[in-house]
Amino acid sequence: MVILCFLFASFLVHASSEASKEEIQNKTLNEFMKKFHIKSNLFQNDNVIMGSLATLENWKFIIIDVIFFSTIYFFLIIFSLYKYTRYMKSVASKISETTKRLYLDFLRIITLQACTPFIIAFPSIVIFLITVAIGYSKNIPFLGDVLVKLLCTTPTINSMLFIFLPKKNRKRFVALFRNVITRKDSFLSSDTFNGSNHKSTYEHSTNKRKNNIVPSDVQTLRIQRKVSFIA
Repeated sequence: MVILCFLFASFLVHASSEASKEEIQNKTLNEFMKKFHIKSNLFQNDNVIMGSLATLENWKFIIIDVIFFSTIYFFLIIFSLYKYTRYMKSVASKISETTKRLYLDFLRIITLQACTPFIIAFPSIVIFLITVAIGYSKNIPFLGDVLVKLLCTTPTINSMLFIFLPKKNRKRFVALFRNVITRKDSFLSSDTFNGSNHKSTYEHSTNKRKNNIVPSDVQTLRIQRKVSFIA
């Protein structure tokens, strides 16, 4: 297993070094930026740009590296899943049903996480190498940039699989989401209730003040009665 992992990393490093073994002239980058209207202050005239021309002759070793890389990666996945399922069968009679479900969830997660690069990255690499082999890669701008972005999505997808695949994690996420929505609705309802309550209190106090106001004619009549009574 250690030897396979070492070979796995060696093919990856060799492919990367082959793809960036030459120094590209600055005018090539300047022409590229002018052609596609790219404006950036990061590139200066004294920058050193490493790369290689994407042709079948220059990239033949890269294609071989990718083939061996994919083969070793696939073999490691199959071997790891075989060892894991074999261990699970050997201890199946000694563990509880809850533990079995946890192990099955974990097996599902690692299987999909291991297959994510195959689903996303390797088809893109194959398409890119085919365009290089037929000499069509120059007609597709930013193809390498798209490939790198697809490779960078693998950790994000793997983390999402870990969050949503286990049933326990899904329940917690749904509960958290419902809690947030419920708090938001209760907050809005509280604001509406407080506003209507404040309005009712204001109207009640206003009506009370109106009822306490005595018309001027009535007040004059009361004063006259008091004066006549004193006299």
